Amino acid sequence: MSNNSWKQYGGISKMDSFNTINASTIIADQFVSRSVRPTYQLFNGKFEVTEDLISGNSTYSNVDTFSNRDIYANNKLFFGNNSFTKDGNDLPTLTDVQKITHAYIYGNDTNIGINTILPKTSFNITGTIDSVTDILTVESKNVFIRNIIAQNKNEHGIVVNADDISSNILFYNDVSTNSINVPDAMIKYQDGGLLTTQTTEHILSTAKIIQHDSSGGTLLMNSTGTTLNSSGYLDVDISGEINFYTDTGFIFDSSNDFIINYLLFLY
Repeated sequence: MSNNSWKQYGGISKMDSFNTINASTIIADQFVSRSVRPTYQLFNGKFEVTEDLISGNSTYSNVDTFSNRDIYANNKLFFGNNSFTKDGNDLPTLTDVQKITHAYIYGNDTNIGINTILPKTSFNITGTIDSVTDILTVESKNVFIRNIIAQNKNEHGIVVNADDISSNILFYNDVSTNSINVPDAMIKYQDGGLLTTQTTEHILSTAKIIQHDSSGGTLLMNSTGTTLNSSGYLDVDISGEINFYTDTGFIFDSSNDFIINYLLFLY
């Protein structure tokens, strides 16, 4: 309103040259300010609004902010670790550079992003500093932790768990990821250096080159054939038959004796 529009309500602009009214209770149907946009007004105490409260600029709370219903945000939600403090009546703000490096949450109608305004998935986490490579940490206050890291609408997927003794990757596709179910397959590392791969049926490995190395030797399978090198002896203990088939013949080359012990039964 204009600076003089308050006159239509009557009254005077000053009371005995005082600018301040001190009273325990003021009752009025309407408060009208002579200033078009007051620079500063102070309400010392509680201020209650029974309907909407509209702010034309920023709003600052010196303690906590509570909402009994939803909170709507059209832009970023920043976190300052107590660094966002007002200077007098000036509210805190970030520079354009600080807005890039400060941690924030942003979302649209489908996805939520941390440190990104273009979340590509339902939950998109992006680092803000090139030198920082630790992006996500999931911890438990218990010695045991279990997390479902990938699950479809039918509750099939991948689970990881760990304690002080072992760490496991569990696969659930024939049963749900419920913790009471036995996984269909697993990869397990156990304290002491033991890695176990286990499944209910069979394990299929497909590659151009497969190589297994151990302190006892090397098993190499590639396009030229299969090679078994042993740094010690080779012990084959089979309760059934051993069948050898070749198109070109057998070659046994030994720097020492070559001994075959066998039993021949004739009927």
